[in-house]
Amino acid sequence: MEPFQIVEQRNTLRLGDWEQRCPGLVAGFTLRSGGYSEAPFHSLNLGLHVGDSPERVRKNRERLCQALEFPFDAWTCAE
Repeated sequence: MEPFQIVEQRNTLRLGDWEQRCPGLVAGFTLRSGGYSEAPFHSLNLGLHVGDSPERVRKNRERLCQALEFPFDAWTCAE
């Protein structure tokens, strides 16, 4: 199996190979910097399942969508 092509862009790591194989797909990972959450969630927490403030998580998710120029209402995430 070939290693993934990982592209760093604006505090995110994107899976370039997946995006090339499936046009329209945006796939990747975020880094933990640049968000609103406080300790122990430390900045860009995107998970609602860990006990962080839902309002901060929503603001973090909106900030990420804005940075990626991706509409918030089209975003799907797993918990």
